[in-house]
Amino acid sequence: MKYFIGIVLMVVPLFLFGQTPEWVKSYGKSSRYPDQRYLTGFGISKVTKDLDREKCLQRSADAARAHLVQSIRVRIQSTIGSTTVEQNQKVSSYFSSALQASSSLELQGLGVESFFDEDDEIAYALAFVAKEKLATGYGEKETALRKEIRQRLEAGRRFESSGMKSKALEEYLGCYPLFRQLEEAQSILLAGRTAAMSAFDELEGVVAKDEVPISEVRESIQRLLQHPLKSPEDLAWYLLYNLKEQSGLKEAAVIVAPLTYQDTRMGSPFSRYFKQVLDGKVTEVAKWARVEQIDGLQPKTRNVMRELAEASGATYVLKGTYWEQPDGLKFCVTLQRTSDGRLIGSAEALTSAGVAEGTGFSIKPQNFQSAFHDQRAFNKDEVVGGGLSLEVWTNKGMDDLIFTKGERMNVYVRVNLPCYVRFLYHLADGKRTMLLDNYYIDESKVNMVVQIPAEFECDEPYGAEFLQAFARTERFEPKETVESDGYEFLKEDLEKFLSSTRGMKQVKPGTMQTETRVVMTTMEK
Repeated sequence: MKYFIGIVLMVVPLFLFGQTPEWVKSYGKSSRYPDQRYLTGFGISKVTKDLDREKCLQRSADAARAHLVQSIRVRIQSTIGSTTVEQNQKVSSYFSSALQASSSLELQGLGVESFFDEDDEIAYALAFVAKEKLATGYGEKETALRKEIRQRLEAGRRFESSGMKSKALEEYLGCYPLFRQLEEAQSILLAGRTAAMSAFDELEGVVAKDEVPISEVRESIQRLLQHPLKSPEDLAWYLLYNLKEQSGLKEAAVIVAPLTYQDTRMGSPFSRYFKQVLDGKVTEVAKWARVEQIDGLQPKTRNVMRELAEASGATYVLKGTYWEQPDGLKFCVTLQRTSDGRLIGSAEALTSAGVAEGTGFSIKPQNFQSAFHDQRAFNKDEVVGGGLSLEVWTNKGMDDLIFTKGERMNVYVRVNLPCYVRFLYHLADGKRTMLLDNYYIDESKVNMVVQIPAEFECDEPYGAEFLQAFARTERFEPKETVESDGYEFLKEDLEKFLSSTRGMKQVKPGTMQTETRVVMTTMEK
């Protein structure tokens, strides 16, 4: 049996010339692709000295696809976030892999229309996919994946009852990547639902249907391996052994990212400690080469993390999450190939809470409650910009970030059109400092890496912090700030600031705006 069922990407570029299409004039809105029946994404790219016409067309198409995929993630996150933490924890845990890896989703039946404005030398693209086609394609994919999971599970039971433990283990391990693909397919199906449907009811139904097989697979593997999980070292051994046996990789250069707490993208003192344990087991158990990520790379494409990994010499990235559950801590890790983002392996383990407690390190950042409150505010009415593209990253990348006392952080930005940018930094103590406001990036810097004119050194207060960036083709309205220690701190509360910044009532028609955030955790050495 195969471990993976391939996704067929059907992209039909339609290069339009002559009369300007409706969707160009309306920045991605089209009567041919109404929201009730289609998911759409909009992208723009301008010709520069380093970006010719053909590259612009390709980049605008890539941006349109990325915009569509990001809107899917926001739809699912919004559905999950609309309930209390207690209600949605199980659902979030189930869909965590799909949510975390949404930037690499590829959609069946995706089409792209492109238009090039010869006068202004701007390429436009509209990505679209019919919800009905999604439902049909991914419904079939879901059915096929469930069938293959059942077949592997039944084969594993037969081998185990016959005393063929290695064969049974192979079948059980082969279920994990299929579950990850199933989660992705179900996420896409849910994102295509209309507002009139009860998406959260279906989310709960999906989890109830799949929870027993997942737990059975996990328990069967632990039973066969007979490796008690009484310490972080035991846990790391177990996860790496699973990944090695499942992937069959004899050689690999692997970057280990710090695991993050639940679906918050926040690190913790425990995640930093456990990364060090995993680093050791990569060499000891899997016999793979461990690679450290380089700092300060200036990526040339939108795929910042892939370029960082490849430049560091890594062929694979190991990352994951851990979840508090009534019966302990659940760990879920994945191994992805850097060249194409393909999932190569996945593993889960359920341990007692004492495994983490025994280390003396907290599994949450110091300011978790306040940071989680901020995160929920960010997710409410989040702006998923179409057309105007804003990329932000640090010298350590943009995901799974941990900075320790004394480390320096530089911030980089790249936009696809001349615009104004606003940077707000949310500190662990609840203060919010305006790093830059109405910083103009002119046409000469479009599609180029721009380092913001400030360098930061990690110091207290420690905890989860957020770098929030906004871009707009018109100037932002001024905000009241108060100066302290050389920084401008925001006077209004977060909800009021977000409401006024995201609200487009005061902005003239045709103005484009977008935003993005980088999550990081700061801590003592």
